[in-house]
Formats: sequence, structure tokens, C-alpha cells
Amino acid sequence: MLTTLLLALAFSGTPTLHTSQLPDHVSPSLYFSDVATYDPVWLHEQHLGDGFRVLPGSSLTPTSVVWWGADYKATFTGPDSFNLAIYEDDGLGTLGTLQWFSNGVQPLAAATGFVPSGVAYPWIEKRYEVNITGAPNLTEGLYHIVIYADTTFSSDGTWGWASLPTDPASTTPGFVFTADGGGNWIASPSPEFAFELYGNETKPLSADVAGISLNTGGDQNFALSAGAAHAGDLYLMLGSFAGTSPGLDYGAFNIPLNVDAYFAYSLTSPGSPLFTGFFGTLDASGTASAALKIPGGVDPALVGIVGNHAFLTIDLLTAAATFVSNSVSVDLLP
Repeated sequence: MLTTLLLALAFSGTPTLHTSQLPDHVSPSLYFSDVATYDPVWLHEQHLGDGFRVLPGSSLTPTSVVWWGADYKATFTGPDSFNLAIYEDDGLGTLGTLQWFSNGVQPLAAATGFVPSGVAYPWIEKRYEVNITGAPNLTEGLYHIVIYADTTFSSDGTWGWASLPTDPASTTPGFVFTADGGGNWIASPSPEFAFELYGNETKPLSADVAGISLNTGGDQNFALSAGAAHAGDLYLMLGSFAGTSPGLDYGAFNIPLNVDAYFAYSLTSPGSPLFTGFFGTLDASGTASAALKIPGGVDPALVGIVGNHAFLTIDLLTAAATFVSNSVSVDLLP
């Protein structure tokens, strides 16, 4: 019951930034993504998409999307109109089931002030933003967002979606696709594209409060969810007061906690009075609850320190990690 309540609370919060892939202002490129017959020989349309993942134990209901691009050789001065869609991956790295679609979208558009130099037809970059309504709750898996402009070659020129840097800093895996007038989606060697996706999100680890008073004491209650694939797995919660980056590599995973004395204590003493449910077995849904319990009257010199916690699931036979969650912070308050 506690786990369900905490997940509900986490899900109903303010939309968060799920994916952030910012445009390249060093070696910028535009890739045409519109219904204009921009190719005078083949008369092809080109629609582009990019991938984003919802991790195990997580879910996401998209609420808004931001993207960057520009009109290329455009003569049209009317409002921008776009078609947007979200597809589930088909398991082969291309588009599968349509999850959400909206056509004739007129986003809030504003020039960013970036104008590339050294190109034959300079273009003025714009930032576009639109609210998403009616999108479903997306569970674990790979999805693709498709954005293309509803333009015509004779009046509008073409619209291009801005690319990421050549060596993107983004940690969100993605795929890029192109489609011609025949609608055949294929993997493309092009870079990923510049967009941000916001939504109501649950993550594998969430908490009910952001801080605990050292004077009065209190609890930070955690909801753990590794997904049904990890039902019955052993799990261990760990903590650190030394930050989350670069973290600790453990097998194929990175635990987002830096090793310090508190990390060692949580590893060796999960049954401490400070910890409730820091070690155990996930239930049939792959969930569990835990709590950090700080008594009152703790040394006020610790005020201002930020702690972080994360959990991993463990293979009992090999001691290997099979899943690692996100980290959640706790502020030590007066």
C-alpha cells in the first residue's frame, strides 16, 4: 500500500524533463522534415524521427515537447504548422504501433538568435514548443517521436530539424529514421535531432520528501520499482554523501553514488536503525518500500549536506547487479 501511494504521489507531481538533446551551434546542420516536394527529381517527402527510452521500472506521460529547426529558403510568412507523432518501437529499431498523433499543430515559435555562417542559404534557428494532450502513459521500452512541417514547395520552401553536435553529450539512446513518399522508414546514419521531452514521470526510485530536519528528525520514505521482470529479485539500497558523479561502475552498470564512509556503512549495515527495508526481496510486481530514519538532535554541523540513495538488484548466485536505479537526494535541514 505504501509503495502504491508513493508512486501515485510521484506521478502526480510537476512535469519533469525526460529527454534533453540541445542543438549544435558549432557545426550545425538541418535535415529536411516536411511534406514539401523539396526534391524536384524524385518528389519525395521526408519525415524524421528520433528515439527516447522509458527505463525499466519507469513510466512517462508526455505533456510537452520542445524542438529546434528553421525554415529553409522559405517565402511563406503565415503561421507554422506541424504534424507530431509518438510511436512504439517495433523491436527492430523502426516504428511500430502509433501511440499518439496530432496534426496541424501551431507551436509557440521564437528565433533563438543563432544564424549559421558559411552556408549557401543562411537560416534563422527557431525554438518551437507545444503542449501535448491525450498522450498515453508510456511504460518501459523504446519510443520514437516524429516531427515534420506541413509545407508546400511552391510557397513555403522547406523546414529542417536541427541536429545535435557531432559528438553528442546526450545520454539518451536514440535512433534516426527517414521516410520518403512511400512511407518506408529506414535507419539513417544522420545525427540525432535537437528536442526536449517533458512529462509526468515515475522513476525506479522516488521519495516522499526532499529533506529531513536534524533538529526534530524525520523519515524519507522510498518507493522502489524495478519492473515486473525483476519480481522476486534481491535488492540493496545504498547511500552516499559524496555526490553521484562519476559514480561506481559495477559490472555492466554504473551505480550513481560516489564511494565514501556512508556508502560503506549502508553496504555493510543495511539492518541499521537508520534504515528500514534497505535490503530485501522485490514483490510480484518488482516493487518494494524503504525508509531513511534520522532521529532528532543530530549535530547541526551537518546541516547543508546533501545525501543520495539508489538501489540495485542482485543475482544471488553470481552477486552481479541485474538492475540499478536512479539516485534520489535528501537535504539535511536545520
